[in-house]
Amino acid sequence: MPMFDAATTIEATLRSALGQSHRELEIVVVDDGSRDAGAKIVEAIAAQDPRLRLLRQDNAGVAAARNAALAASSGEFVAYLDADDLWAPDKLALQLAALRAAPDAALAYAWFRRIDGQDRILPPSPHPFVEGRVLHRHLAWNFIANGSALLVRGNVARRISFDPDLRSGCEDYLHQLRIALDHPFACVPQFLVGYRRSPGSLSASRRTMELAHLAMFDRIGPLLPASARPVLARRRAEMHARLARDALRRARFGESARRCAAALRADPVEALRNTGAAGLTRLAAGTGRLAPGPAFAEADPTVADGPWVTRQAAGYLRRLQHYDDHMPS
Repeated sequence: MPMFDAATTIEATLRSALGQSHRELEIVVVDDGSRDAGAKIVEAIAAQDPRLRLLRQDNAGVAAARNAALAASSGEFVAYLDADDLWAPDKLALQLAALRAAPDAALAYAWFRRIDGQDRILPPSPHPFVEGRVLHRHLAWNFIANGSALLVRGNVARRISFDPDLRSGCEDYLHQLRIALDHPFACVPQFLVGYRRSPGSLSASRRTMELAHLAMFDRIGPLLPASARPVLARRRAEMHARLARDALRRARFGESARRCAAALRADPVEALRNTGAAGLTRLAAGTGRLAPGPAFAEADPTVADGPWVTRQAAGYLRRLQHYDDHMPS
């Protein structure tokens, strides 16, 4: 568990981990150069529960902190938990059962609910069900979308690790894609993670995350099979187009033009789809947020909190599934 200035959330996060129905746990918190009282909170809880350990390092980023925790752990399975997220009590038990039922799978993921600062659910919550070989579909659409939703076989997690150069995000997405190159995924179809959306969180800045995606694409690109390269080109065009729209919104017209040109070079069709009339109308679109729901801990993890459908075209996903189904074992 990487931690940086998370004093306001770390206790609730640790209580959700220590409260798992699967009791055999080794929890490693890596304090990544925090400036607040988070480390003292962790030490106080660790004094009461020997399953918890605290490591300290100078600030080196989330990926480096995750790698330090991996190196310090010894479990057969590894789960990642951000210092402001929550787990439902049966999260690990259900994922362990899923991986034991699918011995070829290296990763099991669960669904998440977005939560606010008071732990209230921010509906609707996505609930995609994608299993087996998933590389092409996961590259086209990050259907997991939350690093705290995973359980990974320890030998695979430690072999692949995290790229410490990705300090602005997407280190978890790259980790998942590298696993997907060679291994199937399993899904636990329940809402077992509370994903906190706070103004200071890394994922709160869209521009930062779009730039992080482009940096991550540079790293995964050379590893991809030929069948996945058009998918990567489409995603590059999508990110450049989003950055073009953001620059236009901020009246950065030169930057917007450069991003449009980059999108066109990557995938002209996707670029036009995102920067043409349909894409530009998103500048005026509202967010359409629903009112907050009940507290995460009070919600039934088997029940959806509202209607949800993926924005991905069904025909496109079927074509990508065909490529996934025919990947070498």
